[in-house]
Amino acid sequence: MRAINKANKLIQSAPHSGEAIALRELVLALETGAAFQISKIYELDYKSFELALAVMADWRLDRHYASKFRLIDAALQSSATGPDAAP
Repeated sequence: MRAINKANKLIQSAPHSGEAIALRELVLALETGAAFQISKIYELDYKSFELALAVMADWRLDRHYASKFRLIDAALQSSATGPDAAP
């Protein structure tokens, strides 16, 4: 199971736990670009620490996939409306 899904389950199952709060703040910081105090990850137990690192890795990978999909979409749109498009 992907780390993002594991983090989601943890946040939903125990939303007020220290682990869920740290992961929630991490996810919101990754999405919005807001500041995140990295020491919050270091204070987690080892399993949650590993999950936080895996979430960051998945998030980075997904960002690249999203960029690829936007590129493909732009290429398809420009080919449909470009000078060599069929009438």
